[in-house]
Amino acid sequence: MSKEYFQAADLVLTTCIEDNGDKKADKLCLPCMFLINHGIELSLKAINIYLCYLLQEENDKLCHNLQNLVMSTINRLNRLKDSYVNMFGAKEFDKYIIGIELVKNFIDNIYENTKDMSFTRYPFDKEYDPMYYLLDDDCKTVNMELLDEQFNYVRDMLDKTFCFIDEIKSSAKAELS
Repeated sequence: MSKEYFQAADLVLTTCIEDNGDKKADKLCLPCMFLINHGIELSLKAINIYLCYLLQEENDKLCHNLQNLVMSTINRLNRLKDSYVNMFGAKEFDKYIIGIELVKNFIDNIYENTKDMSFTRYPFDKEYDPMYYLLDDDCKTVNMELLDEQFNYVRDMLDKTFCFIDEIKSSAKAELS
């Protein structure tokens, strides 16, 4: 499902960037960020499920916290590297670990501006305190072109990491046969 959320985010970003004469980006920015964040969450969960399978770990209850999910992914990729380094090489694993660390930077950047990731869905938190974009008199802005560039990298890195882990899974199954 992450691909569908990413596809919807891509459509929104493209529409806003191509023609924002009517200021649609102001209205669609937060829904677009929701689509991106949810796509990231689903991708990280899928990657973690595969990693748990390969590491023969119990699939822990995965939360909605993107920072925790991305750290679980990095930690599991490092453990997987220890198990499969002879088959795929350290450089190959490092490429994906570094990529996911850059995804982590994207996620951390979002968390630097909010205390609650539901900011893309609600204007107030559970205590009725305003979310990040209502915290002060300064208008928070999102550079849609930069978001698009970063989003494309994040989406590609998550997809490539998933495919790499799928390749490891296929190789592991073949080795067992």
